[in-house]
Amino acid sequence: MLYDQKRWEPKPVKLKPKLEPWQKLLLKAAKIIEEKGWCRNHYLSHGRVCLVGALRFASDNRVDGLFDDVYETAVEKVNDKVVNATSWNDKQASRKPVITLLKSVAKAG
Repeated sequence: MLYDQKRWEPKPVKLKPKLEPWQKLLLKAAKIIEEKGWCRNHYLSHGRVCLVGALRFASDNRVDGLFDDVYETAVEKVNDKVVNATSWNDKQASRKPVITLLKSVAKAG
């Protein structure tokens, strides 16, 4: 049988990079906003959450109290992009840029 490179060469396998815990938290927060809805000027309003509220809920559904290093790292990464996540969230007109920010920061690593 003749050698057919297309048939016999192994196909490259695309591996998903392993996400750090803070990246998973950001993606979970984005999903929470997609599912619960988004709000401004409050962490939680009529079941909807803001950016920081979503991060708090994603971090074991804690809305108040102390948070672990994963939460703190996630907030720091977001603040690296927008300086102050809370005030940035409140200036947005819709949830779309908030979700986009969370996902892009998570994927950027």
